[in-house]
Amino acid sequence: MVSSYAPVSLLAARLRGIPVALTGIGFEVPPDQSPVPSLRPWMKIPLQRLQAAEQRVIDTLNQLGKPRGFEIERFRELFDVERIFLNTFREFDHYESREPVQYDGAILVDDAGTSPVWPEGKGRAVFAYLRPDIREFRPVLDAVRSLDVRLVLAAPGLSPQAAAGLSDERISVVPGPVRLGAALQQAEVVITYASHGVCAAALLAGRPLLLLPQHLEQVLFARRIAALGAGLRPPDTQAESIAKTLGRLLDEPTHAQCAQAFAERYADYRPQEQSLRMAEEIERLAGRWPHH
Repeated sequence: MVSSYAPVSLLAARLRGIPVALTGIGFEVPPDQSPVPSLRPWMKIPLQRLQAAEQRVIDTLNQLGKPRGFEIERFRELFDVERIFLNTFREFDHYESREPVQYDGAILVDDAGTSPVWPEGKGRAVFAYLRPDIREFRPVLDAVRSLDVRLVLAAPGLSPQAAAGLSDERISVVPGPVRLGAALQQAEVVITYASHGVCAAALLAGRPLLLLPQHLEQVLFARRIAALGAGLRPPDTQAESIAKTLGRLLDEPTHAQCAQAFAERYADYRPQEQSLRMAEEIERLAGRWPHH
């Protein structure tokens, strides 16, 4: 079984003795530590509380597993599978204290959609990939209109009529995906809600990021990118704060330099080749086990 962020199916496979290849980013694969570190490091949760919470999970798993001969002492034992593909980079790992492991590199989003066409003019080019339902969607548009920039905004899920109504001489809103490779070639800054695939592609292209995370995984990921110096998160969701943060990313060279340094470290990384290697390794793993 190939599993990705599906702990119940992982438990089912372990109970049945089915070999597992596990894929995931750092958030989805806990480190080999007991107790597993808190995903909210800023809260300073006491060790005893983490231990008690993990023990409750262990007791529940063992209640299900003992009748089938499956029992664990540490929660991380649930993830002791045939192969773990950690599909991220060391700098991106949500768990900052993970033991030394093999990082297999990010699986990037498909480079599909329309070719980006920036509005004419001399303003600096910015690319955004945002869902229309996030709270910062309209503030981003207002922020861009207050700066000397030109924006291409990919907004999958937005109707063509709404996209046309939001577009003007400075902003081109596309109601669907945009070819990311072409967009990254031209944009100086990328605005995103801190999705792993878009951020990885942007930094591999050496483009700094304005980060608008929507949930815990993205908040942790945004913290890691900010620690690299390659991205910034506005202090709030207001257009004024977003405009100020975007202005910093455009005017302060440090952020672009940090993004470029990341791109240079991984200049030899080829995501398509990595995906092929994963598929080949999974096929080899499957060949080791008898078919039923």
